[in-house]
Amino acid sequence: MNKIKQSIEKLLDKHRILIWYDAEQAFTKEYEGLELSNAQKVQVEGNELEVKVQVLLEEPGQQFLLYIPKEKPENKENWLLDVELAHHVYHTDQEALYLQEVGLGYHYKEWMSKHLEFFKNKERVAAFKEIAQEEDGDHLLSLKLLQVVFQAKMLSLNEYLRNYASAFVNEKHESIERELERFKLKDIFWHEVAKKFGYTHEEPSIYDFLLEVFQKNFSPTASSSVVNKESEVMISTWKDTLSFQDDFQAISNRIQFDLHIEDILNDVSLDEVIDDDLFELIDQRIISELIRGILDDSVDRQRLEAVIKERESKYWFSRYEAFYNALTVGFNLLEAVNDTEQLVISHFDEGVERYTSEWYKIDQYYRIFIEQYRATNQNNVLNPLYKEVNKAYSNNWLLNISDAWQRTLDETEGWPVSNNAQTSFFKRDVKPFINKNTRLFVIISDALRYECGVSLHELMQKENRFDSSLDHQVTSLPSYTKLGMAFLLPHNKLSFDESDDILIDGDSTKGSRQREKVLKSHSGVDATVIDAEDMMKMASKSDEARELVTSHDLIYVYHNRIDKLGDDKSSEEKVIGAAKDEISFLVDLVKKATNMGGYNIIVTADHGFIYQNDVLEESDFADAEVSGDIIKTNRRFVLGNNLAHNESVFKYDSSEVGIEGDIEILIPKGINRLRVQGAGSRFVHGGATLQETIVPLIHIKKKREDTVEKVDVDVLNKRNNKISTNIQRVSFYQHEPTSEKILGRTLKVQFKSESGETLSDVMTYTFDSDSKNAKDREYEYKFRLSSKAKNEYKNETIYLTLEEQVEGSNKWIEYDRFPYTVNISFTNDFDDF
Repeated sequence: MNKIKQSIEKLLDKHRILIWYDAEQAFTKEYEGLELSNAQKVQVEGNELEVKVQVLLEEPGQQFLLYIPKEKPENKENWLLDVELAHHVYHTDQEALYLQEVGLGYHYKEWMSKHLEFFKNKERVAAFKEIAQEEDGDHLLSLKLLQVVFQAKMLSLNEYLRNYASAFVNEKHESIERELERFKLKDIFWHEVAKKFGYTHEEPSIYDFLLEVFQKNFSPTASSSVVNKESEVMISTWKDTLSFQDDFQAISNRIQFDLHIEDILNDVSLDEVIDDDLFELIDQRIISELIRGILDDSVDRQRLEAVIKERESKYWFSRYEAFYNALTVGFNLLEAVNDTEQLVISHFDEGVERYTSEWYKIDQYYRIFIEQYRATNQNNVLNPLYKEVNKAYSNNWLLNISDAWQRTLDETEGWPVSNNAQTSFFKRDVKPFINKNTRLFVIISDALRYECGVSLHELMQKENRFDSSLDHQVTSLPSYTKLGMAFLLPHNKLSFDESDDILIDGDSTKGSRQREKVLKSHSGVDATVIDAEDMMKMASKSDEARELVTSHDLIYVYHNRIDKLGDDKSSEEKVIGAAKDEISFLVDLVKKATNMGGYNIIVTADHGFIYQNDVLEESDFADAEVSGDIIKTNRRFVLGNNLAHNESVFKYDSSEVGIEGDIEILIPKGINRLRVQGAGSRFVHGGATLQETIVPLIHIKKKREDTVEKVDVDVLNKRNNKISTNIQRVSFYQHEPTSEKILGRTLKVQFKSESGETLSDVMTYTFDSDSKNAKDREYEYKFRLSSKAKNEYKNETIYLTLEEQVEGSNKWIEYDRFPYTVNISFTNDFDDF
């Protein structure tokens, strides 16, 4: 009863008069008990003329339900025919009730009969009602039933198949298949698949279809598949659908096992699959071959960079990015070490200049290689390259550079003091800001060696509205925290107390509070010190932050991450990750300072370090046979008086390194470590190597105007904008080479309709060439147009759309677009000829 009442009231919302024939008088009781709020009930039995006068003439504004307890008469005998034609006949069969519920006419009764089972669920009915239209027709309505079954957001066969594939990989596809059978939709669905993709089978299944699609889109097996190239567009959009990533990867991994892709890859060349990206195994094969090529010198820089650039835009690259990065920096390190076999350093300043201009890169390559190697979970495939890199770095680089530098030091009297000496830091770098009454932040990162500073500088150069300039300074000896921190403070004279603590003009510099005291009394301005972590916790516009900045002209900010982890034997292997984290942290710290109103910043360090990832050999340790009044012993130095020693160390008096007093300093030669109980040995500092004694000096200024921009990208052949084949070649042009201040731009490109519907495969590419040759900055891509572009957009305009990702989000916004007219000939339907 309720259902009848609901359907009648719904129809009365659209029609003034409903005529209800009940030949078997099966609904007489329902009619008699029916209460309608806005319509008058009238029973018609031999009073047709009277009723017609009432509903048409006497009460033309009133709604009526005309109940006729007999069979509908022939038209020529039907007195109410004109009323019927002008209004609506209400039916009470099951099909009619469902049709009335979803707002479809009775002429769809035959179609409804085929799919009656579908409508026995109110959730399905509600979903279908949202999308069904009276004018759709039988076929389109069936496709909309499929839309509900596959829970698709839009009427799209690609989306149906994607959701079906998702259900399959999550073992939920059987319920879909039962529904396709129950609702008489299976043949309709697979007919649509056959029509679009050419897939036919006596017993079609989603996994069989997926196998065919993956075969078609993998170069070595493409010819054995029955599906057409329309599947390329579908696969491309699937890979670009964020919500489908986990399922796509699961499908791909299952198919690569079932199709024996590993065996196929073993029998083809790298060039045959360089453009393929369906299977994870492709990247694994490419990485393995590149490693072999690097180790046997069959891969040069041009080949390596070209292959990695090709893979950069491929689907699995993000999973293997650390592998490719390790290959790049590993190759760079081996090449750079090979170029420095014969090292000669004629004098102290030459060693410093060459290290800060070129040699530092080898230490940087090594740090980044270890970082990327660990990011791959130290994957076995990289082990041969790791061993070669580690051997080249430790045996051919560190030993050679330290021996060459040691020969220079042996011929140099004392420890030279130059314009870049750390002892001059305050007068040289800080005092000019004080003299101009300009507020300054000085950030001191413990053990931030020079090459880490270069990485920080490069990142700051890419930050908009920041200007960064890189220099260096040379520490004194020993290159350890207490001395380095003291040299960075304003001072006239430094000396040791009875231990190894440093005094400035008699005042202790041990700890931040004592350094703050020295800074306040010796700088001549309102000065303070703060821990970097405490500063980062401050809200930039808080009273606390405002007080810090407005009350002080000079703010020293200290941070200790690298040294803290490295100096502990139990955590020294974490120093590579610590260096990476510290560089990122310092970028944020600089931004925090500028947000608080500090627009001038200096970043530097107290000392550097040496790090070797492998456990050291016995030969790396030296027994200096030291005796005398020893104050402090470290892996890399000894402090004391009346020290006796052998030739494995060399000695400075404290006066030779800028410290008053008669303390003697012993430094191991080269990179040797002294034997010290319980101390770590892979991360060390305190000695005289270039890596330990050269630290970055970075001046950073916040600017009001933009300082960086991204390259502009254009389409070269945009005037030839008629699409006449399924394949459309498009050439892109990067206007200018990348540089410190001109950054690359990553774009996602595809053909779309005016409404935003994708009509081709999707290309993602990073335009970041630094070549000054314009030809090198061109890139061509062959887009495959979907059948929909040909069938539904002939002689219409579609758009080549270039989109750029919003930083920090998954949203892409339009960068540019170019109109194209579609006029694809029928001959292009012959896909494989």
